[in-house]
Amino acid sequence: MTIREFHNKIKTLDIQYLKEQSVWLNRDEIIRLNQSQLHLGENASGGQLSPLYRSKIYAEFKASLSTYEAPNYVPDLYLTGNFYKSFNIDIGRNEYDIFSNDNKADDLMLKYKDIFGLTDKNKEIAMQLVTKTFVNLISDKLKN
Repeated sequence: MTIREFHNKIKTLDIQYLKEQSVWLNRDEIIRLNQSQLHLGENASGGQLSPLYRSKIYAEFKASLSTYEAPNYVPDLYLTGNFYKSFNIDIGRNEYDIFSNDNKADDLMLKYKDIFGLTDKNKEIAMQLVTKTFVNLISDKLKN
């Protein structure tokens, strides 16, 4: 391939599409990162989910579950798994939003705030995954 042909290939790349595709191809891992934070009782800012469980009986019940990994009295927003199972990603022009289609999602967002999104540490992990995918997509397009 000549330099001119290579240059012409570069000009035909749809960078925005490739960025969005890179996020889409990593959506399951991005969602898993958000869910793992919640499982530990962390919000997207890296703080503890709040308010804490008020009921000692309910907190003890949650602590007895094999799925509970948060500190005592700290919500993890997981009981049946339906809320977590309905997580998805909406990809915009230069951002993406994590959300849940579960019927409890709106109430949980009002009560706990900042539950969707990634901590700085998990943003870094997601950025590495998305960047690697992006580079691979560009490489593949330029090879053809």
